[in-house]
This record gives sequence, C-alpha cells and structure tokens, in this order.
Amino acid sequence: YIEDIEEAVERECPGVVSCADILVLSGRDGIVALGGPYIPLKTGRRDGRKSRAELLEQYLPDHNESMSVVLERFSAIGIDTPGVVALLGAHSVGRTHCVKLVHRLYPEVDSALNPQHVEHMLHKCPDAIPDPKAVQYVRNDRG
Repeated sequence: YIEDIEEAVERECPGVVSCADILVLSGRDGIVALGGPYIPLKTGRRDGRKSRAELLEQYLPDHNESMSVVLERFSAIGIDTPGVVALLGAHSVGRTHCVKLVHRLYPEVDSALNPQHVEHMLHKCPDAIPDPKAVQYVRNDRG
C-alpha cells in the first residue's frame, strides 16, 4: 500500500514529499484506523543521502530496556508519554522478528503468552536460535 501511496503522491507533487513523511503519516493513520489515537505530526523531512544509524542508537532504547529508560530516552527527543504509548502500541500491531521472541518460546513457552497463539508462533519461529540472516517474522496476534 505504501508504494501505491508514494506513486500517487509523486504523480501529484513530484519531488516534494519525502518517503519518510509518507511512512510516518501512513503509520499514524494505520493506528487511527485500528482505533488508536490521532497524533499530529510534523512533516517536511528530507530523505538523507547517507544513514546515520550510529547517531540514532544513542537516542533509541533497546527492546529490553525498562519502561523508565524508554520514557527517558524518548522524552529527550521530544516524545511525551502519550506519544510513547502510541509508538509502542504501533509496534504491537502486525508482526515481530522471531529473534526478538524466541526467548519466550524456548526452552519452554512463557505462560504469559496467549496459549491459542503459541502453536502459530512455534510454527513460524521453529528454532531457538534463529539464523540472523534469515529474517523470520511472526504475527503478534490472531486478529
């Protein structure tokens, strides 16, 4: 869908709207469509010519950080608690990498997981140590 949106926007406004804006607005509107909050976003980003991942890593929390660290890190870049809730909520829609989940499946299944969803997760993430080059995903929920 995003590629279709990008093509339509590019036809109407060639060279004006960045891919970053299309991604962030599509993500925000997807959350709204699923019943989440509407969050006003600034647009007008310019796509960079080179990645600066090393800069981002000092600001973005790791998936294993405590909630207080997550809130602190995002607050430092201007994202308040409702924004963090929406951002983290967006990450619970769709799918996740098996490599981020297998610790809850192996050696035994985490009892906090939905037992009706475990069989699907085990099928999609069959290895306790997934091959990092084989990007494997699993749906986060049955819906």
